[in-house]
Amino acid sequence: MGLSRDRSDKDLEANPRHETNHVEREYETSVTVKCRWLGLYALSGLLSIFYHRRIVESLHGPWTFTGIHALVIFCVTTLLQEGGYLRLSRLSLWGHVAVGMYSMLFSASSAMSFLSVRVLPFTTRAFYQTICSTAPLVMVLAYRVRYSRKYSIATWLSLLALIMGTILVINKEYQTSGLGIFISLFNMGLGVVTMIATNRLLTGPLALAPLELIHRVSPYAAVQSVLLAVVNKEPRVLIDVLWPRAVDQSPHAVMATCGLLLGSGLIALLFHLSSFHANRATGALTLAVCGNIRQTLGLVAANFVFRGFPLGVSNATGTLLVAMGVALYTKTELLSRKASPST
Repeated sequence: MGLSRDRSDKDLEANPRHETNHVEREYETSVTVKCRWLGLYALSGLLSIFYHRRIVESLHGPWTFTGIHALVIFCVTTLLQEGGYLRLSRLSLWGHVAVGMYSMLFSASSAMSFLSVRVLPFTTRAFYQTICSTAPLVMVLAYRVRYSRKYSIATWLSLLALIMGTILVINKEYQTSGLGIFISLFNMGLGVVTMIATNRLLTGPLALAPLELIHRVSPYAAVQSVLLAVVNKEPRVLIDVLWPRAVDQSPHAVMATCGLLLGSGLIALLFHLSSFHANRATGALTLAVCGNIRQTLGLVAANFVFRGFPLGVSNATGTLLVAMGVALYTKTELLSRKASPST
């Protein structure tokens, strides 16, 4: 397909190319490896949500934060490369083009994750979360149309139970506007496309290692995000917020703010690395299902911590449906892996 590359045999993250069969990688990966990466992905995702929410609420600038994250990621992965922990494969021209095009999805998806924290002026968070909860079903349809992949009835039923359960757990006001509907649908669709594209770069003809893909994408994402931040006048807004802090407070407070931003970038690296490994090991659909589970657990945990857990009929029914959907999906995934790994 015009995508040639050479990789050292010593690179432990290298993916062998499959020339004689079309078995998807997620059907060859052991359950232990899948659970390990999904668990790390879920934990890093929750850490990222709670850590970044405090930053976004005080500092406004989604593209600026995306640029800072990309810059920190590139610096750290470059140090790993210099230390011999990362070896880059040799890509053809079309390989570089594919990575460059993917970087736009990566940048937009990262920036939208920050914007999603501030959707309240346009729509309620409940409506936004409800739209995002349909991502697994949309992904199945996308795989069916684009790659002609077939899924069993049990898989469809498990996804429907998972989505309906998540909606019942949310169970709040769904007031929104036209712009709110657009933002919600766009972010959900962007997330689906990004996860599928990530899976193709990790398991397709290029078969890049997760750490290598992050390293290659980060400089593109940094440049794109900084340019868009300047266009949206985000640096001026950040200066207006940070400059009074630098004048009125001690240098230690300024260093603490810089450390907070550096920590944000390191957490972003952990999240992206775990999500890429989980995507490669389990597939994009399982990653989307894990996203729904993480959202449900976050809502239940928030109710328990901040509201004394007022468990109503809707919440209890939704939690039960989510549990049933997860159990059925897990069983179906394992059985399909044993019975028909080529589907």
